[in-house]
Amino acid sequence: MKPTCATNIETSVNKPPKKSCIARPSNAKLTLYKSIALAGVCAVALSACASIPVISKDRTLPKNSETVIGEFGYWRRDCSSRHFEIFIEQYPQGGDLRFEVGSLEIPEDAEVGSSGNCAGQQVQSKRLVYVARPDFVGEDMVSYTVKSSFLLGSKIYAININVR
Repeated sequence: MKPTCATNIETSVNKPPKKSCIARPSNAKLTLYKSIALAGVCAVALSACASIPVISKDRTLPKNSETVIGEFGYWRRDCSSRHFEIFIEQYPQGGDLRFEVGSLEIPEDAEVGSSGNCAGQQVQSKRLVYVARPDFVGEDMVSYTVKSSFLLGSKIYAININVR
């Protein structure tokens, strides 16, 4: 790398000009570094998108009723609640959705990671409730994504609902 130098000229008569040098890569090397970084980001992003599993579930419920279609809780090593988000990908046609705050017991055999010393303790949860419209009977569908940290990733849920 060839150093790039700049001269800082001071207005004082008794001081010599200050020269500061910074080693900078050439434009060709800089372009190469940017290309490698961009390729790495794209590879990580594409592999993350390709590996998101879709979990399908079926629910049957009577007319004029509601059902919990998902409840999730994440925790840190100190057993406190970890932030996560639920994004609705496809809204139902024959009903509505309601979010509720709940509480879950941390299981011994966690789906992701380890329960550690937190097994058996309570953690705050988010529930997603499907509420059928009073006049609706038939098939409905809801799709949502649960996103946690980058390391824990995301899961997509497709819920088929049969209202009778």
